[in-house]
Amino acid sequence: MDNPVNKEVIVLDSSLATNATWTTNFAPNTIGGAPVTVKITALILAKGATATVSSISYSNIIKVKYTYIINFGAGDTPVGEEEIWYAKGKGNIYSKSNDVPVTQTDITEATRVQIL
Repeated sequence: MDNPVNKEVIVLDSSLATNATWTTNFAPNTIGGAPVTVKITALILAKGATATVSSISYSNIIKVKYTYIINFGAGDTPVGEEEIWYAKGKGNIYSKSNDVPVTQTDITEATRVQIL
């Protein structure tokens, strides 16, 4: 975006149930001089999940899918998605992001988590 974005957003609300959603709307901006609005929708995919990431077993995981949406005035268009797994007491242990439609996918897995 052409102008800086300075906004607090809700990344995770652990009080919400599976399938709950929330949306963060950003102030109007421009991309290459063209007016645009941007928002992020979040969906809780799972709560209390277990998984093994990089040979480490985690429990009490909340899985969240974020969809990044732009609108140049012709309707909302998803341009990217990201799935992040948060393990209680550890933080982000896994993330998968891709563009929409999918042409590239990036996966990041925690190999060592230490809370100081």
